[in-house]
Amino acid sequence: MSDDEILAHTYIVYITDTTTGETRVVRMDHPFADGSDYSWREGNASCDCNRGLWFQGDVDDDHFVEPSCGDGRYRVRCVDDAGNVLYQDEEEDA
Repeated sequence: MSDDEILAHTYIVYITDTTTGETRVVRMDHPFADGSDYSWREGNASCDCNRGLWFQGDVDDDHFVEPSCGDGRYRVRCVDDAGNVLYQDEEEDA
């Protein structure tokens, strides 16, 4: 991957559960490269089931809740270490 393709070596994702308002922070240990916004917008990272897994993080089996598929329970904002927004879900109309 060329330097032009890599926007950040790692990045931070703020994941908000829209049912509770709680936001958790997850560090992604891979680069945010060209096309990563597609994954968050329409790909696997856009589904609530995957976002829910990241939101839960490392929990023991007694506290794990299988997230449901969907799109809207979890909202994300991806930023680099300098705080520059790499991707952010669009706000839904009220």
